[in-house]
Amino acid sequence: LPDRTIRLLFMGCGSSPTDIDAFGLCDGSSPVLGASVVAPLMLAAALRFAQMTLTYGSGVPCGFFLPSLYTGACIGRSTGIFMTWLNTQYHFADSINTGVYAMVGAVAVLGGVCRTPISLVVIMFALTSALQLIVPFMLAVLTAKAVGDAFGDGIYD
Repeated sequence: LPDRTIRLLFMGCGSSPTDIDAFGLCDGSSPVLGASVVAPLMLAAALRFAQMTLTYGSGVPCGFFLPSLYTGACIGRSTGIFMTWLNTQYHFADSINTGVYAMVGAVAVLGGVCRTPISLVVIMFALTSALQLIVPFMLAVLTAKAVGDAFGDGIYD
């Protein structure tokens, strides 16, 4: 899984350079809306989640960090696309950055898998250098940890 894929999911449509192919996620400076983007993102998230489940269940040491980030980024980007569509219908915000939804989704899935809330928020802050995203990261990680703890132990427990 190349890091370029996750980086493109994290980018907002207005912030990506013009020479980078954004895998059809953006149409100029606005995100592409509709099932033509959301369905492949959700399929990719489901396949990566199934792969994570199988590899964890097999007991073979393998990475969870990037697959968790990728799964959450796909789900978060899909949520961001849905929120952008809702915003075009009801105009509740000036603009919506689908990349932020991808980052929050990534940290939420990783928080549900690892259950290490403080270190995940620090890691995501170090990756993004975005001080304004610390509160959404904290809320996503704490919610994911609470939901995960209700179902069972984490992978490091």
